[in-house]
Amino acid sequence: MTTKMISATGADVHGGLMTTKLTPTGAEYVHSCHVSKYMGSVTDEGQRLPNLPSKLTVTLEHSREREATKQPPGIHRTMMWVNKTASLQVIQLRRHWAKPTQTAGVQNVVRAVLETYLVPGRRSNPDTTRMNYIVASQRKILVSSLHLDQCFSKFDVTNACIVLKSGLRLTNLKTVKVLRVTGRFRETVSDSKGIEVSREELLGLFRTCETLKEIRFEGREFLLPHSVPAEMIPPTLKTRNIMVSYEDRRGTIHQLNWDDGQWQTTTNEPSLRIPQEELDQQWALEELARLTTDGILVSSLHLEQCFSKFDVTNACIVLKSGLRLTILKTVKVLRVTGRIRETVGDCKGIEVTRLELLGLFQKCETLKEIRFEGREFLLPHSVPAEMIPPTLKTRNIMVSYEDGRGMIHQLNWDDGQWQTTTNEPAFRISQEELDQQWALEELARLSTDGIHVSCLHLDRCFSKFDVTNACIVLTSGLRLTNLKTVKVLHVGGFTGTGTIPSRIEVTREELLGLLQTCETLEEIRFVGREYHLPLSVPAELIPPTMKTTNIKVSYERDREHGVIHQLNWDDGQWQTTTSEPALRIPQEVMDQQWALEELARLSTDGIPVSCLHLDQCFSKFDATNACIVLTSALRVTNLKTVKVLHVGGFTGTGTIPSDIEVTREELLGLLQTCETLEEIRFEGLEYFLPLSIQAERMPPTLKTRNIKVSYERYREHGVVHQLNWDDGQWQHQITVDGSVRVDIFQGKLDQQWGKKELAVLSTAGVSINRLYLHRSFSNITDNTQSIILTSGCTIPVLHTVRELRISYTDVDLEVFLRILAYTKECTKITWIIFEYCNVPDEVDAKLIPHLLKQRGLKVYWFPKTGEEYILDLGAGNWKKWRRQYGRD
Repeated sequence: MTTKMISATGADVHGGLMTTKLTPTGAEYVHSCHVSKYMGSVTDEGQRLPNLPSKLTVTLEHSREREATKQPPGIHRTMMWVNKTASLQVIQLRRHWAKPTQTAGVQNVVRAVLETYLVPGRRSNPDTTRMNYIVASQRKILVSSLHLDQCFSKFDVTNACIVLKSGLRLTNLKTVKVLRVTGRFRETVSDSKGIEVSREELLGLFRTCETLKEIRFEGREFLLPHSVPAEMIPPTLKTRNIMVSYEDRRGTIHQLNWDDGQWQTTTNEPSLRIPQEELDQQWALEELARLTTDGILVSSLHLEQCFSKFDVTNACIVLKSGLRLTILKTVKVLRVTGRIRETVGDCKGIEVTRLELLGLFQKCETLKEIRFEGREFLLPHSVPAEMIPPTLKTRNIMVSYEDGRGMIHQLNWDDGQWQTTTNEPAFRISQEELDQQWALEELARLSTDGIHVSCLHLDRCFSKFDVTNACIVLTSGLRLTNLKTVKVLHVGGFTGTGTIPSRIEVTREELLGLLQTCETLEEIRFVGREYHLPLSVPAELIPPTMKTTNIKVSYERDREHGVIHQLNWDDGQWQTTTSEPALRIPQEVMDQQWALEELARLSTDGIPVSCLHLDQCFSKFDATNACIVLTSALRVTNLKTVKVLHVGGFTGTGTIPSDIEVTREELLGLLQTCETLEEIRFEGLEYFLPLSIQAERMPPTLKTRNIKVSYERYREHGVVHQLNWDDGQWQHQITVDGSVRVDIFQGKLDQQWGKKELAVLSTAGVSINRLYLHRSFSNITDNTQSIILTSGCTIPVLHTVRELRISYTDVDLEVFLRILAYTKECTKITWIIFEYCNVPDEVDAKLIPHLLKQRGLKVYWFPKTGEEYILDLGAGNWKKWRRQYGRD
C-alpha cells in the first residue's frame, strides 16, 4: 500500500473522514482519503475551515500496478500546517510532475485550507503545489525558497514568468526570497540538450522577483552567459546585490560579480574531469579558461577516454570530438585514462610519439605529474637522452604508464628509459588480436629486462605448443616465444557458459616441451573442458631434470566437478587432490572417457563422490556385470563410492529421446551395487520406472539402508514420486503452488504414468491448464465418462482441466461428438484444440450440447496446412481465425 494525491471529482469532509467520488487513472485505485486532526467541516465549494488545528495531514491511499504502468513512484503525502506569518516555508516543483492532473476536489479542499493561511510543505501534489504557491503569492506570503527540481525550461521575458518543462507557467514570483534551479544529478548529460539562459532572461528574472536575495543554478545542463556587460546591469540590481551562483558539480562554484559582470570562482584548486560527451567538453574548456584567467591552479585534469593526440605545432591537446585544449598552464596533474575494461580489441591503439610527449611537458608549465592509464595508449619505448631538454630534467616531472595488468612503468629522466615499478607483474592475454600484440611486446620487454612474470594467464586463446620452435601458438596465429621468465602459466578455457569450443589435445611431447622451455616455471594449470591432456606420461619419457625441479602440473576439466588432477613425477600418473568431489558425465564421448578415468581414480583412492550426474547419457543398468551402460556404450563400473546418483534426462527443449525402461531388477541391482549410495534421482520424460515393487522382492538390506529413490518425469507436471520401502509403492509430492500442464505421449508406460499423475493432481485439486494428448488419444467410452488412450488406459472425467489438446489423431464425426459430450461433464474445460489432424468439415449445431454454448466453449482446429479455424457452435461450421494471444 502506497500513498499519493490523485485525480478526484468531488470531496466531502465529515467528522475527520473525507469521502471521495474518485476517477481512477491508469491502474490506480483509491481505497480511502483521510484528513487527520480535523475540526469543523469543508465542502466542495471550499468554505472556510473553523477551529483549525495546529497541523493537518491529508493522506490518499491507493494501490498501483507498477509493473503494468511502469510509472515512477509518486509523492506520498501532502503536509499542511497553520502559520499566519507564513514565512520560512519551502515549495518544491519536481520534473516528474510533467503533466497537470485534474484534482478538482482535492484543490477545493486545499484552497479552503489556504484561505486561513495554511502553506504547503515540501512534498505536495503538482497542481495543489502550484495553486498553493499562487495563493501564497497573492496574499503576500513570503516563500523562503522555491526549488525547481529538473523542471526549469526558460524565463519568458515578455510575460515575466518562468516556463516549466511541462508547459506550466509561474507568474507570481514577487514573494520568492531564494530561487534554486537544479538540473541533472548524474555525471553526464549527453542525452539532454543544454538549457541556455541568456543575459536578458537572467536580468529579467531579477527584475520580476522583487524580494529575491539569492538564485542558484546547479547542474551541467545549464548554459549561463559567460559575462554580463556592466552597461546592461541596472543600478537597482547593483544596489540589491543579489547573490547569483552556479555550481557545476565538479566542485567548482562560480559567483557573479555585479561590479564588472564577470564570474568569479570561489573554489580553491578545483579538479576537472573531461568526459567523452561533447557538451560536457565544451563546458569544461570554458571552466578551464576561466580558471586560467583568474590564475587558479587546477589540482587535477582528468581526460576520461577522450584524448586523441597532442598537436606539437599548435601546442594543444586534441580531443576525440575534435575540440582543442589549449590552456594548460595551471594544471598540476594530468591524468589520461583509456578503456576501463580488460580488452580493447574493438578500438585502435593511440600512439603518443616522443615529440608529443616532450611537447606536452613543455606546454604545461606547472605540471608535476602525468599519468597514462589503459592498454590503448602506445607510448614510446624510450626517449633518447639527447632529446630531453635540461629544464625537464630539472623539473623532474613524474611520468607513469599503467597498462591495466598491474604493471606501472615510470620514465627515468637520466637515461630516458622506462622502469617497471611493479614487482613480478601478472599478465592476462585474451582472445582479441590487438590485446595479444600488446601483451607480446610487454612480455618481450620484461624478458629482456630479466623481470619475472608471476603469472601468465592465457584466457581461451591457447591453440597448441610448437615443439620444433619452442613457442606457444595462440588462436590468432601469433606466437608466444618469451617464456623464460614466467613462473606460473595458467591456460584457461571454457568456463561453463556459451558454446564449448573445439577439442584441443595436448600430447605428451607438447607438455614436456612446454615445461622444458619455461626455465623458471614453477606451476602450470589447465582449466577447461576443451583441453584433453594425456591420461599418463610414461616414466621413461620424463627427463631427470623434470623430476628434480618438481614443477606442479594440474588439470581441472570442469569446476563444477570440483576435481583437480595433479601429475605425479615419480610414475607419470595423475593424482586427485579434491575431497568428495561432484562429477558430471555429459553426452560427448571424449568427456565421458575423462570422467570415467576420474571416477576410477577416485574409487581407487577411496575418495567418496558427493554426486554423480549422468546428463542425458544413461542407457541401462547391466545387472550381470553390475555396471551402468551409457548411450555411447561405455560402461560405468566404479560406483562403490558414489553417495548421490542423479540421472538427468529430457529437460523440455529439443527432441524427446527414445523411451528407456528401468525394470525392477535393474533398479534393485543398481541400489545394491552402489554400497555408499544415499539417494538416487531420475528426472526426464524418457525414463520409466516400475509402477511399484513387490515388498517380498525387496532385499532386507535395502529396507535397512532406506535409500531415497525419487522420480520426476517432467517439472511442468509438478509431481515428484518417492519410493516407500515399507510397501514398495510410490508416494507423491506436489511441487507447484499454481497451475500445471500434463503431456501424455504414445508409449504405454508414458500413458500409465500420465494417468497416475493426473489422478494425483486431480485429488489434490491442482488446476491443470492443459491436458496434451500427443499421438495418444484413441476414443471416448460409450457412456462418455472416460478418454480411452492408445494403450487401453482410460482417463475419467476431470474437473480441474481447462484445456484439452489432441494432436496427430484423426477424429470422425462420431468421436467428435463424444469428445464434446465428455467435455460437457468436465465442468472447467473452456478450450478444445485439434492439432495436425483431420476433423469433420461441419457438425449439426443441434447435436452440440446447449450447456457448452452457455459456458462459452471455444473449439479450435489447426491442420497441417498452417491455417487456423474456430468452430461456430451456433452454426456448426468452421471459420477462419487468426490467433491474437501468446498461447502456443
